[in-house]
Amino acid sequence: MSAPPDSGTRVWVKQSAIDAVRNPRPSFKEKMARKPSTVSTTSGSLNSHFSRQCSFNSTAGGSVASFSSNRDIDNESDFGSVGFSVHQPNRKQGWGWKSGYLMDSSKGSLTISLDAITPESSSAPFSLPPSAMSDGDIVMANDYPISSEGTPICPHDLISLTHLHEPAVVECLNQRYDEDQIYTATGPVLLALNPFQSVRGLYGESTMKKYWEKAEKNAKGSLPPHVYAIADSAFRSMMRKLDETLGEATPVGCDQSILVSGESGAGKTVTTKFVMKYLAALSQRAGNQPPEKRAFQLVAEKRQFTPATPWGAREEVQDTDRGLSNVTSLTGAGATNSIEAQVLQSNPILESFGNARTIRNDNSSRFGKFIEIQFTRMGRLVGAQIDVYLLEKVRLVTQSLGERNYHIFYELLSGAMGAQELRNYFIASTATPDDFKMTASGTTDRRDGVSDKETYRALKTAMNTMKFPQEEQRDVFATAAAILHASNLSFIALDQGSALDDRNVHLQPVCHLLGVSAEDLSRALCSFSITAGKNTHVQRSLTVEGAVKGLEALLKTTYGALFTYLVSRINDSISFRRDYDSDEEESVQDNTMDPVACIGVLDIFGFESFTTNSFEQLCINYCNEALQQQFNAFVLKNEQEEYDREGIEWSFIDFPENQDVLDLIDKRGSGILSILDDQCKAPGTSDKSFALDIYNKCKGQSRFSASRKQSATLQFSVNHYAGPVEYTTTGFIEKNRDELPKEATELLQNSYNPFIRILADIIENASVERAASALDTPTNKVRRQESAMGRTTVGGQFRKQLRHLRDKIDRMSPHYIRCLKPNDELVPDHFDRAAVAEQLRCGGILEAVRVARAGFSNHYPHSEFVRRYRCLGWRELGLKETGATFNGGGFGSVPQSNRKGPRPVGAFRSHNTYTQNSAPGSRTSESETNSKELVKILYRRLQQEKDDNNENENAQNGPNSLAAPVVPSTPPAQAKRYSYQASTPPPSWSKSTKAGSSGLPPAPMTAPVKGMRSSATLKRASDSRPPSSPAIPPRGTKRRGGGTTADWAKAGIQIGKTKVFLRRTAFEALERLRSQEQSNAAVKLNAIFRMYLARLAYVHVRDSVRHSMHHLQLFECEYKETKEQEYGDEKEENYFRKLRSSCSNSSYQGEAPSLVEVWATQVRSGIHNPVPRHKWGKDSQTKPFKWMLVEGLWIKNHDFEE
Repeated sequence: MSAPPDSGTRVWVKQSAIDAVRNPRPSFKEKMARKPSTVSTTSGSLNSHFSRQCSFNSTAGGSVASFSSNRDIDNESDFGSVGFSVHQPNRKQGWGWKSGYLMDSSKGSLTISLDAITPESSSAPFSLPPSAMSDGDIVMANDYPISSEGTPICPHDLISLTHLHEPAVVECLNQRYDEDQIYTATGPVLLALNPFQSVRGLYGESTMKKYWEKAEKNAKGSLPPHVYAIADSAFRSMMRKLDETLGEATPVGCDQSILVSGESGAGKTVTTKFVMKYLAALSQRAGNQPPEKRAFQLVAEKRQFTPATPWGAREEVQDTDRGLSNVTSLTGAGATNSIEAQVLQSNPILESFGNARTIRNDNSSRFGKFIEIQFTRMGRLVGAQIDVYLLEKVRLVTQSLGERNYHIFYELLSGAMGAQELRNYFIASTATPDDFKMTASGTTDRRDGVSDKETYRALKTAMNTMKFPQEEQRDVFATAAAILHASNLSFIALDQGSALDDRNVHLQPVCHLLGVSAEDLSRALCSFSITAGKNTHVQRSLTVEGAVKGLEALLKTTYGALFTYLVSRINDSISFRRDYDSDEEESVQDNTMDPVACIGVLDIFGFESFTTNSFEQLCINYCNEALQQQFNAFVLKNEQEEYDREGIEWSFIDFPENQDVLDLIDKRGSGILSILDDQCKAPGTSDKSFALDIYNKCKGQSRFSASRKQSATLQFSVNHYAGPVEYTTTGFIEKNRDELPKEATELLQNSYNPFIRILADIIENASVERAASALDTPTNKVRRQESAMGRTTVGGQFRKQLRHLRDKIDRMSPHYIRCLKPNDELVPDHFDRAAVAEQLRCGGILEAVRVARAGFSNHYPHSEFVRRYRCLGWRELGLKETGATFNGGGFGSVPQSNRKGPRPVGAFRSHNTYTQNSAPGSRTSESETNSKELVKILYRRLQQEKDDNNENENAQNGPNSLAAPVVPSTPPAQAKRYSYQASTPPPSWSKSTKAGSSGLPPAPMTAPVKGMRSSATLKRASDSRPPSSPAIPPRGTKRRGGGTTADWAKAGIQIGKTKVFLRRTAFEALERLRSQEQSNAAVKLNAIFRMYLARLAYVHVRDSVRHSMHHLQLFECEYKETKEQEYGDEKEENYFRKLRSSCSNSSYQGEAPSLVEVWATQVRSGIHNPVPRHKWGKDSQTKPFKWMLVEGLWIKNHDFEE
């Protein structure tokens, strides 16, 4: 941003408005005057066209006297940006907005001066009418504070922007991208810009530590938006739901999902890996945490200044940020063989066999995957399950210019494998990708700089971590090598058919690796049989073209079976399994290690639009349409409908719907995929018949178009949510059928290679399962059916998988990450505003930001809201008048005028319990009343916290600030009062006796002894305050009311008919207060328990002390009176004097304390410095002893003499 001109206000102006002023279009009359006379008869038809265009009456100086906002809306979008071009997939047009300054608005027009002057634009100011502001052609720009480096400081969350519109969002993202801040929050959605380079310090364990510590400590403040924050939010939400369903055997509603979406090349795959690594680190952290330490252990650590380490063996967390190289590895002892490491190591295997370089991405996932990561109640990862969708098998035989085949083939030829191992696969050490037809597309490297050698080493490491045996690894690589060799097979034409060229050097390697003979392979590829009747088989030969198609089908089907095998093998390794030991008692394991909830991570192909788009692109874009509808429904539609049902204050926000696109693609009978399935099941159909059928049935759809030129080339266009895409129907029928000839299937089933036979079984089972799903019949019956009508198609199977995926996501609580691609050239440090604006608009981000800005992120039913947050208001609720109680419905339902003392906490009960005399229909209103009472209290707590924060900020301004004096951070000292009642009756000797009955002195605890004060005469500090003294109010407490509904809304709380709605800021504040309240309650409970245990020990010692002191006083009195030797000799007298002198310890400043105080001091020392249990009895002496009473405690005296 350049410096603003004098008295100018930053604004954004539509490029279309600038063009209309700078290059005014001729009016209708001017256009008609330029037309030849031969076309004058067509004026009637032209009127309807030009009536939609604007006319400008320009004057000298470039000013405009009249301006119409309805400008050629057919060619320009509302945002001024250009959508997807059918014939130009890459975005080359400029952005639809220009930055400028509003110089003057006082003369009936708006004078604009552009900010950035380009060679195409003029520097002269121009004028627009005042209606341009209301029409949206001019919008206000945001002013950001400037840092010390001179760069603007943009907010972390887009909902905090002052002016919220497309140019403001794009500018904020641009500024943050220039500062390497690639993550930006938009309420519930995280925007992730692909930097196309490693950003130092952005990832690593030290960064993860910041986010999990903030969540665990509920610390104030905020951290920058990050993919770790989304993963942490999903994990904490799952754990919070598990805590709420602690008593349920099968908790419901705890599952979470993280949906990563975006265009191809936006960084979805690496974002998914970061999410999985963070979740694995949280699980590893939960598993490595030591058992909770006792109080005396914590006290001992504080005294020794040795703080406890939360990571067990890992005493300090090291920063392992080395870019993206360690995204699939964990640190720590035993991390390599842990289940967390195995889940992460599934990524390199799937990427090698399922990813490839495309025009838009160097590591594009050519399949979709949904990973369900399973957790226990303690947050420990115990397993995972991977579902894959629609592997792009056509890539094996066809790649566009600038693309590569799957990574595994280039890894085999990268030189990372030794020469001896290569000979096992019949590959020369000097072989290159150009030597094989399927890798000779002319593109062999990757633009992201990743080496195929490195990815091969990562693949080997992953297979070892997943415990793939070496023999199994060789079988996998041998199958990939066989497919590589088979792509070079050639055929020769015969008089009646074709045959494999036996002179081809790749024929024998293929036969050896597949475990078949050359004759059987040639027969399976070059001929087919027709069944006529029950036992009649007719053999027919194929032409060279037919044999080539059979070979391509064999390659695609075999590779698809290999990929399916790897996914199944990975699932077997990482899925949850119970470990049963030989011991019968240990075999019955605790169910605490069973998975009870999961977090699903979706990494699926993004929207695609290439120069030539076929069946795969239609399925991929159909999937994106379905996920976009789910996003709209969750973030936009359902949310706003719920606000309307609950009757809270809300202004509806419009958003684009795409149900008509989904109907165009998958509607039964008239959808494109449905028509394609019918064509595939009918005999004698072709791509041309399919194209004619969709032209006939879909021509009335608003999202469907097919011009005459497209119809001539069997093409059609679909206007997706991301823009129009042109599809070519060539190959649709063959790709949708995806059938392997029966002869090729039998060839693989008869192989002498066991691994190939396993792949053949996978092919057969997949075919049977598809037929079973199409016919809805058991699998064993389908095995006996040979009808082609019973086989489902690839499109039908994909639609079924997508429905199941959407059902899973609907049952989970979703979290969204939208990956954005800053430019189409895949280069770092380049931000294309037009490309980013288009992705924001297509993904519905702007509408989501508006909803999130005014919406409520957390919804609680009234009863659940009260149950969760009543701990924050029990004090205030206990101070209400004693004539009312809170009994499941409202205050005042049960009179308690006779109750004495403060109201117990239990008086504030849950809504789930209510009295029998309550009306059945009053429960909802009572719950709403309870919620309102609690909201009043919570509003005061939130306002008090806000005031405290303001006071702390004022205190930080320094002594020279004008802030008001700060209230002390801690309340003044308050003396505590204790009321004690003995749990056991007093001994008989302590009861008062009649005067002169025995002549004995009173009990020692009630009568003073010479040189000693009685405990009854000691006054504690707690007795100095009168009982009626009011409690000192806490710091910052003000005379504040409960607020009104409008005040609650400003604080982020609204009460609906059945639910309470919280904005994110209010939710975080309440959760922080709730955590503090629970922590304080835990401390108090711990103190109560310890006091109770100490009291149990005290009662027995107290009785013994009383008995001993009573006998000691008897001994002293008798000794003074008689002075005779029968009561004690000189040794007894010395012991008595020693015992009396020990009571006058210097620590009591020469005063004789009560034995209770002496005992309490020793008990405290024993509690905080106990002798460990394993040392009990080891320090005791073996010689005889005698129990002696010293300072009120019985000890062993080993020095006595008989």
